Amino acid sequence: MAAIDAESDNIRTAWAWTASRTTRTRTGWARSWDSLGSFYTWRGRYADGEAAFRLAAGRLAELGEALPVRLLAKALAWQRSFIGRWASPS
Repeated sequence: MAAIDAESDNIRTAWAWTASRTTRTRTGWARSWDSLGSFYTWRGRYADGEAAFRLAAGRLAELGEALPVRLLAKALAWQRSFIGRWASPS
């Protein structure tokens, strides 16, 4: 976990780069989602997790029909799992 924390900036950069690549790359990218989502959850980095999966969902939504719906659904599910966890109580 400490090693992943130390590479957070590189992970964010790689995440954004991969989000902008081809459909085939995005399918492979989805294999990392559970690991990254779990890391953000375990570390309590809910805002980072929400931002990462918001980016993923947005990029995937741009593909429309060229994308398996399950990938978009998974990205949205991860994004939703972080929403509200990091917001300040009112």
